[in-house]
Amino acid sequence: MSIGIDELFDMLSWNSDEVTQRRGIELAKHVQCYSVFLQPHGLKHSKDVWENCAKILSEYPDEILKYCSLGMLEWLEDLNWPGAEIILDRLIKFADTSLLSIFIVHCVKEALACDQQSWLGNMSALLENESLKMNLPKDIYNVLYDRHNN
Repeated sequence: MSIGIDELFDMLSWNSDEVTQRRGIELAKHVQCYSVFLQPHGLKHSKDVWENCAKILSEYPDEILKYCSLGMLEWLEDLNWPGAEIILDRLIKFADTSLLSIFIVHCVKEALACDQQSWLGNMSALLENESLKMNLPKDIYNVLYDRHNN
């Protein structure tokens, strides 16, 4: 059975019953363009689908997620956003930390330039990934370490 993305998002919405949401998550596993699940914004759906989109993304392997890990890091700007905690937990488990560290450097520099202290604090939780610590440049590591310990 094939459904359109709008119908899928209708199922994933927090306005749908739990059974429908679970069915939507299962159907989403067959979507080839995983980037549609990165904090979608539309006329009909937005934050109401983010939690389930995060659940869907968190099930993808690193080989797929490495292509959207920058968008996942941007999701961490506010841990109150639906799905942000799920994305954080998934990024902490990310194995390809050499690539992830490149994106973290970009996001840390952006957060510093925009004085987004909460985003820096949220990203600092990624230091729970021991392998990531080894791949981060010392200056970026220090910025996140300072936030992580405050």
